[in-house]
Amino acid sequence: MIERLENLWSQYTTVNVPELKGMRLRLASSRKNASILLFPPTQPVGELRILSNIDVHCGWECPVNLRWAKGLNIDEQSETLRDIQLKALENALDNGQYPYLWWFYNEKFPKKRAIYIDSVGASFIKLNCVWQVVYNCRELGTLVGAQGHRGEAVDYEQLPPNAYFVVMENEAAARRHSAS
Repeated sequence: MIERLENLWSQYTTVNVPELKGMRLRLASSRKNASILLFPPTQPVGELRILSNIDVHCGWECPVNLRWAKGLNIDEQSETLRDIQLKALENALDNGQYPYLWWFYNEKFPKKRAIYIDSVGASFIKLNCVWQVVYNCRELGTLVGAQGHRGEAVDYEQLPPNAYFVVMENEAAARRHSAS
């Protein structure tokens, strides 16, 4: 599967977005169930395990691509993020779209938050006394792209290593939240 992904990424960065040519493929997790992030729970399930305090940025959904991914009829138990990544790259090549399901906004001064992981593997933070699912860019691979730079295509792959983000309602809300 990795060879197929690398081949698709090479085609994508050569044909669709030549500015990304030579950029290394960021592989999505082959262990994390896709259903947890495509259909996130509203609150933690079972026991929580706390991780250290981590910088948390903002992000938002790419509505067209996320709607497409949710319509795939994925199997909750077996479909991983890497399986979705393969389908997203195939879709991007076939339809001339980006493979990104989420956009990440790299904040200058992100807030440190304690990250919690529940019994099904979903990550959460407490934001304004409400549980929010938090996404790990390393786990998502090329399912997340960066925004907020100069606006050039090469910036889509400029993500901090092991960054986390919370999905806001839309781009404007994410930018407003990071400005406060």
